[in-house]
Amino acid sequence: MNETSAGGGTGGGPQDSGGHDATERSDADDYHFSLSETFAEAWAVSKGNKWLLNVVVLVFLLVSLAFSALDGLVNAVFGDGGGGLALFGLVASLCVAIAANGFNGVMTSGVIVLGAKLSLGEEGGVQDLFRFLPRLVTAVLTQVLMVLAVLIGLLLLVLPGIYLLIAYSFAMPLALEKGLSPWQALETSRKAVSKRWFRFLGLSLACTALLIAGLLTLGIGLIWVLPLCILAYGIVYR
Repeated sequence: MNETSAGGGTGGGPQDSGGHDATERSDADDYHFSLSETFAEAWAVSKGNKWLLNVVVLVFLLVSLAFSALDGLVNAVFGDGGGGLALFGLVASLCVAIAANGFNGVMTSGVIVLGAKLSLGEEGGVQDLFRFLPRLVTAVLTQVLMVLAVLIGLLLLVLPGIYLLIAYSFAMPLALEKGLSPWQALETSRKAVSKRWFRFLGLSLACTALLIAGLLTLGIGLIWVLPLCILAYGIVYR
């Protein structure tokens, strides 16, 4: 997580090989980030990286669609069968869903870390989308724990679930990039985000509003909105 001062500077401290602050920073002193400054920086960085990020999003969507098509194929082939065939289809469909969620975590983390790299002036490419593929099992476990925690929170009083949904924003990249265990990643993200929870809620709502506005322009606005939001999250994660 970054430690941006009110003036927009980035705090020092131990860093990993990619130049990003180490996870211990999340338990260190308080930090500040401004939504207006974050989006201003993201807009400036997006001018030279707009098409790269749009291609990355396109590949992300194609992979997601491929998993959806595979799940549909499994259901079509085995869904009407009886006995053991139906059971096999159920197991196969479950495996596809687990793999899809794992890939989603891998690609989401790749997008966020790519945004952080680009904001630091480093080079990146579509290959960054799959840079954490060797940690697919960790992605699946982190996703399962995250979903269970959020669902339990939603079932209890709704508000705890909403709190965790925002607080776990960076759990996946922390698990995959920093090498934390799934539970450590969830707790590290929660502790860091909780210090400025309403700012992160504002970031989420702002990006959601921008994406809706982009869709209302027949999708044309997404050419600018998607890179902006990716970079905003990358800057905050940085």
